[in-house]
Amino acid sequence: MDYEKMFKSAVDAGKMEEVSVIPFNFITEGQTLIGRLLSRKVHHFDETDSDCMEYTIDTDAGKVSTILGALVDQKAELKDGEIYAVTYKGKTALSASRSARIYQVMHIEE
Repeated sequence: MDYEKMFKSAVDAGKMEEVSVIPFNFITEGQTLIGRLLSRKVHHFDETDSDCMEYTIDTDAGKVSTILGALVDQKAELKDGEIYAVTYKGKTALSASRSARIYQVMHIEE
């Protein structure tokens, strides 16, 4: 099989689809991620021996993967296939040594 030839043919015919996923990390308050939720999967953190959800979202810039934390995982009722706007609202202290990131999650109706 000539994969190079298949690739060139697919490029010429426009028969290719981006399938890579880019990691996304919220950095500044007010930063918003908008797109369709494609999937969720459990992500394990070895250093804290804890699990949370990793969200894959189709955005205008491509597919991104992000972790929103336990508050969103446990409280927001997100559904695959739906469109959401997620805005980073900053951090709140949980104790002297722990904090949580706060997000506003808005469902966008089609």
